[in-house]
Amino acid sequence: MSETPLFQMKGIKKYFPMKDGFKTRYVKAVDGVTLNFERGVTMGLVGESGCGKSTLGRVALKLIEPTEGESIFRGEDIYRLKSRDLIGMRRHMQFIFQDPLASLNPQLRVRQIIEEPLRFHSKQMKINMHDRKLVGKLVTDALGAVGLPPEIANRYPHEFSGGQQQRIGIARALILRPDFIVCDEMVSALDVSVQAQVLNLLQDLKEEYHLTYLFISHNLSVIKHVCDQIAVMYLGKVVELADNERLFSNPLHPYTKALISAIPIPDPDIRRNRILLEGDLPSPMNPPSGCRFHTRCNEAVEECSRIEPEFKEIEPGHFVACCKYSDGGCACGEGEKE
Repeated sequence: MSETPLFQMKGIKKYFPMKDGFKTRYVKAVDGVTLNFERGVTMGLVGESGCGKSTLGRVALKLIEPTEGESIFRGEDIYRLKSRDLIGMRRHMQFIFQDPLASLNPQLRVRQIIEEPLRFHSKQMKINMHDRKLVGKLVTDALGAVGLPPEIANRYPHEFSGGQQQRIGIARALILRPDFIVCDEMVSALDVSVQAQVLNLLQDLKEEYHLTYLFISHNLSVIKHVCDQIAVMYLGKVVELADNERLFSNPLHPYTKALISAIPIPDPDIRRNRILLEGDLPSPMNPPSGCRFHTRCNEAVEECSRIEPEFKEIEPGHFVACCKYSDGGCACGEGEKE
């Protein structure tokens, strides 16, 4: 692993203004997230729907303007880059969306969809778009990398299955030879058998092209299969971070324990003790004081409602934000740290 992370999120916040009569209130979708991505590592981001996972992925690449924080890629804060420099940087950072069909232009053929990023970055990549033989070869190579035959290049997106559409989306991202890819719930709309094919494809591409992923999902089984590190997110904050094996063998945060207890076991004779969370996810417009999870936590004590826990390293590489592990229950109040 490199000494300097390929990509760093530092104290990222994203607040959405909401009108409440004459007042403006804010939905705190992401509220101070710090994560480091080593080159070649897949970081999983897991949590309930509405916890801010997808918003974080979009804000990290500045697809949505941040409220606060830094997003450092290759040593440069992309939030501070001028438009021309940011466009050049985008070639190295790609996004694969949740709904494959909605992310593909229905009026363009597959060949045109995959060519479009090349056309946009042709000067930077020193590609002559008038050289149809070269461009055709690049498109064919991208399709081949995701297991699709070259003859499909003249067809339209609606002519394909969901799994094939997602492969087209992956090919579109790969043709620029990026270093970092955000995968936002990219297999949630696919059948289980197709999910396995796409996940295995991602693993193969990671090794072949030395890719680094942020893999966003609410499915811990999928996260366990593909990720090296896992960050657990709740109501806009990361509450636990550890490598794959350590998180599943020794979860520390009560929320992580509840998520893991909900993973189905494919054996009717084996029963897992479910941890049922009480109540609904609180509103990100008015999050609870202290620990945001205390209103649903079966291990909560009185101080949990008063003190925001520090995001703390409990064992090497294992971080958690929980009052049980805070020294004297004292919180720094500065968001996540590493």
